[in-house]
Amino acid sequence: MSIVNRLLYRIAECDPLYRHVLNRRATREFRAHQAELGDEGRRVLHDLDESGLAFTRIERFPGMADLFEELRERALLVEARRRDVVPAGSDQARTYAFMSNVLGSYPRFDPQSIFARFACQPPILEIVNAYFGMFTQLRKYAVFRNVFSNRSENGNWHRDGVCDAMVMRVFVYFDDVDERNGAMRYARGTHHRSEGGSRERIEGARLDTLSVSCCGPTGTLVFADTRGYHRAGEFTEGERWLYYGMFTSPGFGLDYFRRQEHRAAQRGDPVSWALSSPMTLADNFRAAP
Repeated sequence: MSIVNRLLYRIAECDPLYRHVLNRRATREFRAHQAELGDEGRRVLHDLDESGLAFTRIERFPGMADLFEELRERALLVEARRRDVVPAGSDQARTYAFMSNVLGSYPRFDPQSIFARFACQPPILEIVNAYFGMFTQLRKYAVFRNVFSNRSENGNWHRDGVCDAMVMRVFVYFDDVDERNGAMRYARGTHHRSEGGSRERIEGARLDTLSVSCCGPTGTLVFADTRGYHRAGEFTEGERWLYYGMFTSPGFGLDYFRRQEHRAAQRGDPVSWALSSPMTLADNFRAAP
């Protein structure tokens, strides 16, 4: 790790700097926000605070099932179109089929797409923002279909986002996911809020004892702070098909979109914050629109 990255890593782990300098405006505005989590949202948040990982179901949140069906249908359509333009049997097709994000590694950001709208619906945003203690930004959306022949570099224990204190990924299972088709393994209690924090180095043998398999049927929602240790599961059969959205703090973290315009966050509006462009340090000290 470079000296610059080590410095950023240290800054992100220093809570006063992380919250009150790098993310000053997002933190202040969230404190004035009246979150509406509901019983299931509060249960999910409790599990996240305790272990960095939480499981729930689409049908436990009113109105989410319809968006889930729209998301699934759109993902199928995008897949079909890519198969039309990528020659079957080519290196690109093999990479796409086994490894890559169906939407592309750096897709053009479309705030009106179902891929953005699903991630930014209120039940999800309320949980994510409450976990961070600030308004967050959507930094990536992805659709993966992995098959059993896939050998992923992510099969080793690792942490995401060395330049942020928390990285929230919200996974949605389009089909059943279990230990046979690559369910992620997560080492509970290695997240930012754990006793050792997300800077602690832990050996693989201990991580194995802390880990759980993120299995679930179609319609499962998995919230995971992937600054905690995790790794891809091994395939023995079948395929894994899922969507995820990734959130970080507005003033820190990596962005995986090609953005066509600058979008400013509107005061107190969670969706506007989630869909806004990454902030500069100076943005935290300017008057909000």
